[in-house]
Amino acid sequence: MNIKKMLDILNRLDFFSDFTDQEKKIILSYNAQFCVFRDDEKIITMGELDAALFILLAGSVEVTLDDPDKPITILNPGDIIGEMSFLTEVPRTTNITAIEDVITLKIDNAMLNRLAIEIREKIKDKVIQKLVSRLIKMNEEIISLTF
Repeated sequence: MNIKKMLDILNRLDFFSDFTDQEKKIILSYNAQFCVFRDDEKIITMGELDAALFILLAGSVEVTLDDPDKPITILNPGDIIGEMSFLTEVPRTTNITAIEDVITLKIDNAMLNRLAIEIREKIKDKVIQKLVSRLIKMNEEIISLTF
């Protein structure tokens, strides 16, 4: 995939809204970190050890526990997956499966450490924002179930 097309994808996602064009181009220069998964391909397997975080750039994924027929949620472009293992280095806590063709940006500590501190901080800030949004949504769902 060419850099212009990838830049167009990043520009459509809220995750990269605070990044300058130059910062996005620097991130794109790590093209080995872009991963393509086909429909029904497993991206993350519960219990495996891998401390990478994925940002969904295109496509949707399904999050499950032990029963693949009972999805917990569906995640879409701009969402993140693998954040628990990335932050805590514990084994994966869920299964993540592509439900259509998916493109992700894989971020691991080696890549993060090669980036300029300004870009690293923006990535960390966006991850925190995504986690807070997810917690708010979960709390709202719990509250709606109790009333």
